[in-house]
Amino acid sequence: MLGEDPSLSEMIRFGIEQSDLVTAVSHDLARQTRDMLHTEKPIRTIYNFVDERIYRRQDVPELKAQLGIGTDEKVIIHISNFRRVKRVGDVVRTFAGILKELPAKLLLIGEGPEFPIVRQLVEELGLKPSVLFFGKQENVADLLSISDLVLFLMSEKESFGLILLEAASCGVPAIGTRIGGIPEVIKNGETGFFLVNVGDYRDAAEKALWLLKNDNLRQKMSRQAVETARSAFHSRHILAEYERCYEDVLNDNE
Repeated sequence: MLGEDPSLSEMIRFGIEQSDLVTAVSHDLARQTRDMLHTEKPIRTIYNFVDERIYRRQDVPELKAQLGIGTDEKVIIHISNFRRVKRVGDVVRTFAGILKELPAKLLLIGEGPEFPIVRQLVEELGLKPSVLFFGKQENVADLLSISDLVLFLMSEKESFGLILLEAASCGVPAIGTRIGGIPEVIKNGETGFFLVNVGDYRDAAEKALWLLKNDNLRQKMSRQAVETARSAFHSRHILAEYERCYEDVLNDNE
């Protein structure tokens, strides 16, 4: 990890300082890079973008029935690589709090070293009938389209969180922790709630229930999520920023 291996850090620092221009996917990652590598090299923030052709809300009503999800059940989704830093166990515990008050299903998508631990926790909490494990999926647009809420990141480190952007483009509000680049993607109280401390799954469950019980609020946030994804993070806008980077480097070299 950045900053933990001195030799690797020196190599990265050398590469950064010898570069004509350096970019990062969030202001927070740029700050961390400067702090950890002790470099004064300017770092320009250019956010990730979403592929609007793929990540858009689709009409797939039959999918819920195929997955055994009842019409009265809310659908919560989590997508990650199931590493310890992602704290998927907190996602499961948050869902347990939701399930106490609402009929719901949790869709867990991804693979990784923590997968067996998460599956065991699901069984220990008696959640097995309400949790669907999908493993790694190349295209999750359909699953996002039937979801009411993304419990993306209860994680303790995250530079950006692309799945938040993909979810927003599909009109799905999200809850995450207030760390890293997440607050740069989610607008608090508009497209999601990021004011959740790491490990505070009870607060996450309370915010999720407030949103899931209020259809008007959820629909409003869904519309705002799509608007944010298509404006601030549209592919044309982000690609234009990269083009300006190349133009700046070429002009400086001339």
